[in-house]
Amino acid sequence: MLSARILSNAPTKLIGNIARADFRSMSSNSNSVKQWKVYLSGEIHSNWRDDIASGINSHSLPVSLTSPNLSHEDSDDCGAFILGMEESRPNWDRLGGTMNAIRTRTLINEADIVVVRFGEKYR
Repeated sequence: MLSARILSNAPTKLIGNIARADFRSMSSNSNSVKQWKVYLSGEIHSNWRDDIASGINSHSLPVSLTSPNLSHEDSDDCGAFILGMEESRPNWDRLGGTMNAIRTRTLINEADIVVVRFGEKYR
């Protein structure tokens, strides 16, 4: 698995450099371009994921992006909605946490590249 470190305030520059380097590499089938799977993890209080998506789109890169569920409410309640409503709220949180862990683990394992951004508090 490849990994990348994104420096704050530099996603467009990084995307541009990657476009010239590895993202245009051909897959084993010489008629198709590899579709890279990139998981965007970390800080949720800014639009850094949108900046990366915009850079990918503007350079027409063969990249599909995934990330954690960014809606806190949906993230907490997903287990109860998928598996059925529970009588007490603590069970909702446990189910949501379990479902999110399965989803996150699966998306990270399937990713070619995982990008993690830490907020100012954790630098």
